[in-house]
Amino acid sequence: RCSIKPIGGVYRMDIGLQIFYLHREPGSERNWNGANFTCVVTEEMRLAEPNDIPGLKDFILTNIDRLDKHYWVGGRGDGQVMAWLSSGDEVYPAPNNPPVWQAGHPTAVDTANCLDFRPMQTPGQLATGRCRTVHPFICECL
Repeated sequence: RCSIKPIGGVYRMDIGLQIFYLHREPGSERNWNGANFTCVVTEEMRLAEPNDIPGLKDFILTNIDRLDKHYWVGGRGDGQVMAWLSSGDEVYPAPNNPPVWQAGHPTAVDTANCLDFRPMQTPGQLATGRCRTVHPFICECL
């Protein structure tokens, strides 16, 4: 597990005790369901559920690039809140300090909205987006 080669647009990121693989290789963009399928079935991982949002942001901006990208991570609206896929727990409920949600988010928490990570945004990097939209994505080692 967690032994994929970080080449050709796949980047390994060690943040605290979590290990992530950012997928940005050509042709790898997926809708949220496709990203989740790739992480779980193809790589035996899960969509990322980062404990350290500022650390993940800093790693990407320092070591990978400063492009204004959105990346799918492992949260989805359940009709009440944005919830982590693995546990069903609410994703960073308010108040959170430092702020991890982009201003005005989470906006929509119905099941057609999923969690995306936007490293270039401030003050927070988490936002909700339509699950059908295609983005690069981040998997997490289990």
